Formats: sequence, structure tokens, C-alpha cells
Amino acid sequence: MKKVFSIVFTFVLLVACVKREDVKPEIIIPAESAQIFSSGISFDASANSATVKFSTTDAWSAEATDTKASSWLSVQPSSGKAGEISMTLSAVANPSTEDRAARVSIVCGTVRKEFTVKQSGIEVIAVTSVTLDQTSLTLEEEQTATLEATIKPDDATDKTVTWSSSDAAVAKVDQTGKVTAVKEGTATITAKAGEKTAACEVTVKKKVIAVEAVTLDKAELSIIKGESATLVATVTPDNATDKTVTWSSSDTAVASVDETGKVTALEGGNATITAKAGDKTATCEVTVTVPVESVTLDQTSLTLEEGQTATLAATVKPDDATDKTVTWSCSDAAVATVDETGKVTAVKEGTATITAKAGEKTAACEVTVKKKVIPVEAITLDKSELSIIKGESVTLSATVTPDNATDKTVTWSSSDAGVAKVDETGKVTALKGGNATITAKAGDKTATCKVTVTVPVESVTLDQTSLTLEEEQTAALVATVKPDDATVKAVTWSSSDAAVAKVDETGKVTAVKEGSATITAKVGEKTATCKVTVKKKVIAVEAITLDKSELSLNRGESFMLKATVTPDNATDKAVTWSSSDAAVAKVDETGKVTALREGNAIITAKAGDKTATCAVTVKVSIESIEINFATARILVDGSIQLEVTVKPEDSTSKSVKWESSNLQIAKVSDSGVVKGVSEGKATITATVGALSAKCEVTVIPLGEGENEGIGDGGSMDASNENNQ
Repeated sequence: MKKVFSIVFTFVLLVACVKREDVKPEIIIPAESAQIFSSGISFDASANSATVKFSTTDAWSAEATDTKASSWLSVQPSSGKAGEISMTLSAVANPSTEDRAARVSIVCGTVRKEFTVKQSGIEVIAVTSVTLDQTSLTLEEEQTATLEATIKPDDATDKTVTWSSSDAAVAKVDQTGKVTAVKEGTATITAKAGEKTAACEVTVKKKVIAVEAVTLDKAELSIIKGESATLVATVTPDNATDKTVTWSSSDTAVASVDETGKVTALEGGNATITAKAGDKTATCEVTVTVPVESVTLDQTSLTLEEGQTATLAATVKPDDATDKTVTWSCSDAAVATVDETGKVTAVKEGTATITAKAGEKTAACEVTVKKKVIPVEAITLDKSELSIIKGESVTLSATVTPDNATDKTVTWSSSDAGVAKVDETGKVTALKGGNATITAKAGDKTATCKVTVTVPVESVTLDQTSLTLEEEQTAALVATVKPDDATVKAVTWSSSDAAVAKVDETGKVTAVKEGSATITAKVGEKTATCKVTVKKKVIAVEAITLDKSELSLNRGESFMLKATVTPDNATDKAVTWSSSDAAVAKVDETGKVTALREGNAIITAKAGDKTATCAVTVKVSIESIEINFATARILVDGSIQLEVTVKPEDSTSKSVKWESSNLQIAKVSDSGVVKGVSEGKATITATVGALSAKCEVTVIPLGEGENEGIGDGGSMDASNENNQ
């Protein structure tokens, strides 16, 4: 940048030495300051300082001879005695865009030294462009819209925007960019910054008289499949600009509607007919009826042990029957019981008939109940609640009854291992603030202890502060509680007008009728709100999908399936869960699948009349293996049969892999037959999965065996001592 020193402040510091006859005045400049006296000092526009060093042979004083210079440049000290001097020059920030300069003079007696101090002006950054967020705009009379101007570069010195209209009688604009439509016509809105401009073409149209309401002559209609009925729509006001009515059906497979409002029943079910004029709607609930023709069960016979359960699935035909409700009953509740879902529970040894009834049709399943091993009846913990500080540990004690239960093994789990974890001994360790439930399980019985790690709530916010829904639509508000590890994050939901919009304990908002309401989420003393506007409409579930279509679990493991219901704005997105074989894998209302025994089961998630499935395979892990002999002695060319016992007996995989530590001494076949090769010792290892067992084999010469009475099989003796 070419520096133009249009304003030059000359600061002259006169230093007068008191004259002494016996001292020659002299100013001595050291090497470190020589550059300053030869070339001067240059500062940028910000506040700056510099130090100048020199020495004099006599006393001196300072004087500012130019007041303008002293207003931005000062010198300290300004006088002193003979000796070495360190003088500080201080310049204040230059607010101007112009450069400035001053001259500093040092005088001692007749000796003078001078140098120049220059300071740059602030740099001017010009506007290079102006753009608008809209280059064209269409408004009705009296409507408004705000334009936004973007100035480049971002660090331009002056980003002030001036707004103007080519015809304020058509459209006017204020200095915030707010455009107001005045009358029909066109006008150009111009934004100017520096020498740059941007324009938006505004078209103003006459104000349209909107539809205020549309009503139907029927709010409900019951119709038989194949019949038709015509609905009559009334639009108000009579002078609305556009009174055209469009018709639609929420389910055209159940009932269709043409452009005249004629409704035709196509198949059994329910559909909502909507008449729309402008942005107003009216609805009629249509019901099409179809009777039940038959009911069948997926199983006609069933064998269970006492205490076991199984779920029967009933199929009602035709698929579009109006009422497919199934009623379940049992011929002998002392032998077996059945609940309203078709879940059969074996009570005691005997036989009973389970009957499913839909309408006037029935189907039956013969159930045979056998005796069973003694199950766990209950498990209890020494604590049902536990308050624990992060980082601490407490060991829970579990008691299993009856004492003679077949399997009293206790497994431990945490609902949130990020908050509190538990090991195989019941030792609970707090990891972060929050709540977790510790579950002890023996057989199919559980006991729980609620663990709390404390942290106070500081704030609660909602993911949406305003929401627009149609009648019967739902939306889930998500409340964010801070800090993340707060102890109590339970949110209490409320509505200012439940007749307009209600909210459940999960934050799910359901639109009830047209109007507005405020939904409030409260945690402790902290609250957040969302304004809900309700309009009319019903939207059905179109599909439901699961995050997994196949799942493999070990017995005792759990997995949380995630269901996605579409469309997102469906009226009822509630998901119900069921298992084709709850004895193999059960599922709770949250989609949590728990593996109970080896086998296969189909988990079904249902939303509305749509379903999605996940095929679950349950495996049983091996706990231990054992060889029938820990040691054995055989002859050269002799053999012995080794056998492996795998526990539990219902393990999924029992395939055994045999190996010899020394094939030159003894070999082993795939079936566990060990053959002596030469004199010596070898270790035979049987491996099943990740577990193994060993047998130490000693091979002896034929002569020794004969002396010790070995038989024709070539095997001398074997022992199963210490074989694990």
C-alpha cells in the first residue's frame, strides 16, 4: 500500500543540557539503537511502543514543541541527568485511514540527535459484492416478506445496507429489508452496500378470499362390501375464491371415492374419506363389514412339561373379516390354562383340549402335559434398592428357592452397564450418574435391585418448540436432560388443553381436535415447552420394518430389536410384539428378545395391520467335557476306545476333534480309538468347541504286556482318576 502522509505530526523533544564549563556536551548512540537514528521507527495502526537507548555526558530535560504530535506519541522519561538512558516511545492506536509521522529530537547542550516515528492508518476493505437470498418474490396485497442481504468480503470496512423500491406504491421496503405488498403490480427492491447492489423483482397479486370451512352431510357411514353411497360437501363462505372440493380415501383398498363424493365399498375394514377445499378439510369414517368363515390353529396337538408354555397362533378367514377377535378356552384348567393371546401353560400331568373361537367358528388343539424336573420357584435379593456413589462397589446376595431346585445357578445382568455393571458374583460397580436395574436370574425367575447414582438436573430442552399435527396424528417429542449423567432424568409430560392435544409419559403427543395447546416437559424444577397446532386428518400405518431379519443367540442372552414404523406421521405407531415359540425365545413389549432354550422362533412386530418378522435361532453353549480315562497303558499295535462326555447334554454342538501329542508313539482316530505305534508316552487331546480334555497314554513293548497278562485287545489297564 502506498503510504500517503497527509497528516504529519511533528513531535520534537528538546533536551537541553545544563551547561557546564568543564564538561563537553555529547550524546552517545549505542549500536543497538543505531538503526533507529538512521532509519526511524515504523508502527502499524494499533497501539505500539519502542525503547531507544543512548547516554549523555551532562544533565538534560525534555520538551514537546508540537502539541498535535504529543496527542498520539509520548516519550518517557523526558529529562534526566548524565548517564545511560532508556527512553520509551508510546503510540496510541490510529483511528484514521491516513498515515501519520512525528520527529523526535534529542538535545544536550549544542548536540542534537533526531529520528522519525511513522504510524500507518487503518486499512480500508471495500465491498466486492452484494447478494440477496431471493431474486424474485410473489406476494398478495398486505402480505410481507423479509429479504436477507449477504455482503462480501466478511471483513468489509462498511457493511451498511441501504434499501429502496422502484415503486413504493406497489411494494415498499424498510431499512431491515422487510418488503410490504401495497397493491397489484411489479416493483424492484434494491439493496446497496458501498458501490455494489443486488435486486429482487416483486410481483404483487390481489388478495384471495380463502375457504373458511368445509362440512359433510355424514360423519360416519356403515356400508356393505360392493355397495356405494354419495357424500355431500358444503364449502363456506359462499364467495370463496376457489370452492373446488377434492376427495380422497385413507385406504382405497377398503373404500374408494370419486370426484363427485361417491363412496364405493371394496373390502372389509375401515377408511377415512376426506373432502378438502383450500386448506380446510372434513372427514367421514367408513366401515365395511365381512363375516368370519373359518378359524384354524398352527398346531392341532401339543406336548408340554409341567410349568412349560407354548403360544398357539390362530388364523381367521377371510383375511378381511370385520371382527377377527379370537376367544380362547380350555376343557380342563387343572391340566392346562390358556390366556387371551393363545399362550398355553402346562399345570399338571394329564390331557386337555384348547379351543379357539372367532365369530361362530372354532378350532381345537389337544394338549398332553408330562411331569418335569423341579423348577426354581423364586429368587430374592438382600436389597431391592441401592443408592451408590460413582466408583464404589457393593455385593448383592441372591437366595434361590426351593433348596432342591434342579438348577440353582444365578446369572447377573445390568439394564445399563454404562451406569452400573455387575460381575458373576453379584458385585455391583457404579460407573456414572443415572439409574440401572440389576437382575439376578435362576431358571426363568428373576429378582431385581434398582441402583441409583446421583447427579442433579441442570436443564431440560425439547427437540421441537413448535409442532403442527393433524387430528389423530402422533409425534414423539424428545427431551434432552443435562447433564447427561443426571440421577433422575424421568420426564413428566403435561398438556395445557388435553381436549386439543394430549401427551403420554414417553413424550408421545396425540392430536385430538383442531386448536392449539402447549406441551410441557418437566424434570425436577426445570421445564421446556412446545406449542402444538392441531389440524384435521388421519394417516394409517403403511409399513413396519425391523433392524434385523435374522438373529442368533446363546441360551440366556438378550437382544433389543428395533422396529421402524412408516410413514413417520402415522396416527398410531404403537408396536406389539409376539413370539411363535415363547419357550424358545420370548419378547417383551419393548422388543427385548430373551433366549430360553435351544430351537427356533419367529419374533413378530405389529403396527396397525402391518407386520415384520425376525427369525431367531437359540444355541446352547458347552460348559464342560470329560474323557472316560485320564491315563491308559496299551501295547505296541494295541488299541483302546476313548469316549467324551459333553455337558450340558443339550449343547448345540458336540463334534469332537482328536489329536495326539506324538504320532510316532500313539495315533488316534476321528472316533477316539487310540492305537500304539512304538514304546513311549503321548497325550491324547479331545477338543469340543473351545474346551478340551486329555488322556495320558503309555505304549509298552509286546513282551512286557505278555508278562503282565495283556489280553488279545492289546489294552493293559486304564484309569479315570483326576480326569476333568
